[in-house]
Amino acid sequence: AINITATYANSTVRCTTPTFDAHPSGSVLPLRFSVNAQDPIGPVQTFTLYGPVVPNAATPLSGPAAGGTLVMVKGSGFGNGSDYRCRFGGGAAVDETPGASVVPATFDAVLDTINCVSPPAADLAAGPADLYVSLNSQNYVRAASLVFNYTEPLLPTAVSPTSGPSDGATTVTVSMGSSVVGAFAPSCKFGNALSTAVAV
Repeated sequence: AINITATYANSTVRCTTPTFDAHPSGSVLPLRFSVNAQDPIGPVQTFTLYGPVVPNAATPLSGPAAGGTLVMVKGSGFGNGSDYRCRFGGGAAVDETPGASVVPATFDAVLDTINCVSPPAADLAAGPADLYVSLNSQNYVRAASLVFNYTEPLLPTAVSPTSGPSDGATTVTVSMGSSVVGAFAPSCKFGNALSTAVAV
């Protein structure tokens, strides 16, 4: 057993976990509380350990400044979490009071991904935001050197040509009327047929 000092304030016991060198990822430890360092209070709780979190890819890496883009973060060590989150923007590695840049996330155990929906950018302004993930809504890990780019509102202003042969091979140009900086995965969808595109 590992005993650590805790603080008591406002009807709350607070303690900081030590390093668990002797316990592998996935270990479920009994967790007991005491106010006199001896007599346990209430039923035994549990605390689950997870190993190193290594996010190394994400898609897409851009979306409108208004938010609402579904982002899939790939990597390893995502299992055994309790409260998954994504943070779009900088902040402390340990953050107990996340702001508007933090959104709930889900863990897909089959694909081993963390999925979340981007929040609105600060002041709805276009620009880059460092991407972080958390498995417990407190300890945040930078997703490699990945940056999510918020784009300004875009609206197609012209399309040319607007027809082509059924066997394909027509290059369609869509004018946006403004910069598409940050559009890392442009695409066109003709009915149910998806086609990759190039932003120029």
